[in-house]
Amino acid sequence: MSTHLSPRRLLVGGFGCLLVVAAGFSLFHLRRAVSAGTRGRSALSQAESSLSARHIPESRQKLVAAKREFTRTSSEINALGPLGAVAKRTPLLGNQLRAAEVFASSGRALAEAGLQLVGSADTILNPGEQSVAVSDALDALRRTDDSLTPAVAVLQATSAKVASLRGAVLVGPLARARDDLAVRLPKLEVRAESAKEGLTALLAFGGGSGPKRYLFLSQNPDELRPTGGFIGSYGVLTAEAGKMEMQRYDGIEGWALDHPGAVVPTDKIGSPLRLFNPPLPQSLANVNNRPDWPETARLAIDLWRAGGEAPVDGVISFMPGFLSRILAVVGPVSVPSYGETVTAANVVERLDFQTHKLAPVAGTDRKDFLGVLAEAVMRRLFDAPSSQWEPLGKAIGQAFDAHQILVWSTDPQVQSTLSRRAWDGAFPQVQGDFFYNAEFAYASKSGRGIRRTVDHRVRLRPDGSARITSTITITNTDPPDPVNNPGGLGYITLYGPAGAVLDPLASDPFSRTEPALAGHPAAGWFRDAAASGGQTTLTVVWDAPAVARPLKDGSRMYDLRWLHLPDHMGDKVNLSVELPPGWRWEGAEPPAQFSLDQDFTGSWHLTAG
Repeated sequence: MSTHLSPRRLLVGGFGCLLVVAAGFSLFHLRRAVSAGTRGRSALSQAESSLSARHIPESRQKLVAAKREFTRTSSEINALGPLGAVAKRTPLLGNQLRAAEVFASSGRALAEAGLQLVGSADTILNPGEQSVAVSDALDALRRTDDSLTPAVAVLQATSAKVASLRGAVLVGPLARARDDLAVRLPKLEVRAESAKEGLTALLAFGGGSGPKRYLFLSQNPDELRPTGGFIGSYGVLTAEAGKMEMQRYDGIEGWALDHPGAVVPTDKIGSPLRLFNPPLPQSLANVNNRPDWPETARLAIDLWRAGGEAPVDGVISFMPGFLSRILAVVGPVSVPSYGETVTAANVVERLDFQTHKLAPVAGTDRKDFLGVLAEAVMRRLFDAPSSQWEPLGKAIGQAFDAHQILVWSTDPQVQSTLSRRAWDGAFPQVQGDFFYNAEFAYASKSGRGIRRTVDHRVRLRPDGSARITSTITITNTDPPDPVNNPGGLGYITLYGPAGAVLDPLASDPFSRTEPALAGHPAAGWFRDAAASGGQTTLTVVWDAPAVARPLKDGSRMYDLRWLHLPDHMGDKVNLSVELPPGWRWEGAEPPAQFSLDQDFTGSWHLTAG
């Protein structure tokens, strides 16, 4: 019996054979492409690790290897020629080929962007021991900033391409690569965008696009203020083309005496000064009567302008702890006019001795030493060799985190960058449990000797609200002396959780309610917190509406944010959280005690049943 083969059956059969051949040929090249792509992905990961460890040559070597492997991946796919188009019509095989193309093109683009970035950042990230001229450093920063722009664009494009593979059926290494990149790429993108933003802001702040002038204020935590301490001295810091200089530095009292009209109008004076009869004047020395640095800086600029001074582009504040961090990197500085050598370990003690305990020489001010020391430290900072740039960057970042340096800028881009990193000293706008005791000491210099223990009792309700009772025990641990005088009055403003209501009957009698700040209600109390050897207490009770936020599964999360007093050590909190009947902690519980040597933030999961 003969079988008649119609042209249609021959065509279908032939196409089927073609698909089989195409699939076999494609699988051969696909395996080789995937193998090269896997090696490329590994090289990219190693390059990232090397770059983080500042191993620039190794990072460059790995990026070159990654580019070579991803180029090989593309070559294997291109080797399919017309058969590739046929193979892509096979659902499962087509998905693998398209994914391999995405990874090849994206990986090669990432490697090329990485090579450009490493090349331009080499001077900054791995400078060796040589000293680099300011102009060269500025050029290096500009090149790195410029190379970050295409790097961010490549990361964004790659993230979008990988996202397009979501839902596609991939197998083996391709599936693992997609899942890994889907997690890692968004994080890398955020890091690159943050680095780009930071570098651009740093160039603007350092006068890369034109000269800048900054009002430079020192705060002394021995005499507490809501942002850290009494503003005892001031200066003018200039920046142009990356070169920074301290043009002026002097005691704040002299400026106030020379500019008697530069004061806050009586009806706008802050509570710690207005509650006296008559109100005490508020000048540049006392602009920080509230714990929000942008607000303080704007008031300082207003008074600076009212004093007839030339305009400034921002306000910078520092505390002794900042000087200590810088000295830990650049080494000791000599202050010949005072016969002093100041180190990271003794800077606080020498400042205290020269400004508080040693009688000044006739014709000098007791705070002159701080000005001379600050100039010497800043000069060492600005002239630091390139080998110290990275440790100095880390030290300054840590000082920002500890609120030992605060910066506010009139440049929107700089200010936005500072704000996103919480480096602008803005009072935080947060939900959940919250506490800050903003203290204003009027005369005593015993701030470092004061210790606070806060008993913080939280009684949670099923709806997430709470009744919160906080009792502060304030003890002066310093022995009596002319500086640590008895009767050192202080005004303490306590800020509570957002939306909370103060219970006036359960709380200690207060002088007045204070304006809310970033949604946090407040009230103020007078206390003799600095009486030598003395102790005093203060109790505040809040009814807070949303301390434990609800989660989708019906459970809740108790959030706590507690701000520490900048540049101050030794305070602690005893924490007690009482749960509603039937509720329990899911996992870790809040600590029974924690230190306030730094800000404290935590979240704990609780559930019913």
